[in-house]
Amino acid sequence: YSYYVVETQVTRDGKTVTNDSNENTQRTIKDTYFTTYSHGDQIISIDNTVAICKIEDRYSGDGGKKADGRDVYEHPFGTLQRAVEYARSHKSILPMDSTHSVSIQMLVDYVIPSGDKVELNQEDDNITITTAAKSGGVYNFMPTFTEAEGRLSTDSGETAILRRESGFINAPLFTVNNANAALTTKNIIFDGAEITTSTRGSIIYAGNGSLTIAGDTTVRNTRSSASENGGAIYAPVPVEFTTEEGETILFENCTTNKEGGAIETDQHKLTINNKGTLRAKDCKATYGGFICTDTGGDLEINNSGTIEVTGCEATNNSGGAIWTGSFSAANNSGSISFTNCKAKEGGGAIYVNKNNTHPASSPFTLTNTATGTASFTNCSATKDGGAIRVTNGIVTITSANTGSPITFENCTSSNEGGAIYQEAGSNMTLTNVTFGQEGALAYGCFAGLEGGSVYSNASSTTTLTECNFYYSVAGYTNKTYDTHGGAVFCNAGAFTILGCAFDHCSVYTSTDKSGHGNGGAVNAIG
Repeated sequence: YSYYVVETQVTRDGKTVTNDSNENTQRTIKDTYFTTYSHGDQIISIDNTVAICKIEDRYSGDGGKKADGRDVYEHPFGTLQRAVEYARSHKSILPMDSTHSVSIQMLVDYVIPSGDKVELNQEDDNITITTAAKSGGVYNFMPTFTEAEGRLSTDSGETAILRRESGFINAPLFTVNNANAALTTKNIIFDGAEITTSTRGSIIYAGNGSLTIAGDTTVRNTRSSASENGGAIYAPVPVEFTTEEGETILFENCTTNKEGGAIETDQHKLTINNKGTLRAKDCKATYGGFICTDTGGDLEINNSGTIEVTGCEATNNSGGAIWTGSFSAANNSGSISFTNCKAKEGGGAIYVNKNNTHPASSPFTLTNTATGTASFTNCSATKDGGAIRVTNGIVTITSANTGSPITFENCTSSNEGGAIYQEAGSNMTLTNVTFGQEGALAYGCFAGLEGGSVYSNASSTTTLTECNFYYSVAGYTNKTYDTHGGAVFCNAGAFTILGCAFDHCSVYTSTDKSGHGNGGAVNAIG
């Protein structure tokens, strides 16, 4: 695009729109971050260099154009690096420091060349990458002419798309490498264009500092090579995903052949504060198809909105959607769903493994309030835990929503725990959880060996309260394995059932009876 902005008229491709002013002389100037500057009106395309972004502030120098109706000046830039340089040189005015972020607002879609990658490596670097506002400024994303205003504006509200140049494969687009630096993304699309990179985190590498993925951020079509973690984001630092009502974060088609198809935090905590919508779709990795915090990192979810994870896969290990050291979604008042997620080994949706923070246990907590809902549908694991596998930790899955229990439907594993597998830990507590659907054979959960729905190896207590099991099955009809617990297999400790229903649950062995089965509904070993 080449867009020209003048005081009283707009010129684009030979077309002119003039406002009511008597003066319609085009007076162009050049910004210091192109070549020169003077006061007056500004031109977006200078020496065939398109201004791709802007920064707003109250500083009128450096060719700033005062925004109509607002006490701010808008400064356009031809590169991202120029915008960062401006923010650094004017940080005391903007301001920019550890508590104040400067927004670099994209004006157009931009293919980032290797020479314009962004490195935040100074102490006060605090940048937000976003799209210019839909209206209200002189320079706006995807402009159309507004005759009444005589300036560029937009009616589309489209979001800017950032892509990488096809030959640019050896570095992330954005790097954070200072302990006090920070990067935030908001209202922006990162499109990896399915270009395979040779770097950890093809879009963002935050080796230091902090990273926030905020509302209306989309990350899609990213690839990292076989030897690197984080298909889109590699951030061995505390990371936050945050949305407000009406906002959406989307990760789609993000892939790596190692850890974390979308994001790897490498022993650090990932916090999700979601009031809007968080979606992950078709993300893949060796383990942790969507998210991998690794065994030393925790995943904390505070949700009052909607979280949807669909079609994520661990192609050669565990955690079809998530691999984490501990999982906490306490007091969920919104909706959480995992659908069609699968793992080559354990935990078709979620795999929790003991870590350095919780050396004795790796807790899994999912608790719904009276308005919260949660579901696991069509999730599968080649080994254990079709939906959830917890290696060594307390498992707590409860719902206070009497009208909508937490559900596991058609979740399967080839070995133990068609829906839930707990390898070791002190307690398992399930309250108001339903496995399968009443009267619907196709929705029942299945395990090849033990625990068609639940396998518990809790050393202390396993307590099931007001849980329903429909069409849970353990064992293959054509194999000679010993099978146990069509619905539940409890291998150790005290076992308590309160107000639960078991309907059409069974264990199968081969017809020649060389194998045997115990406990069509429950097999408990004290």
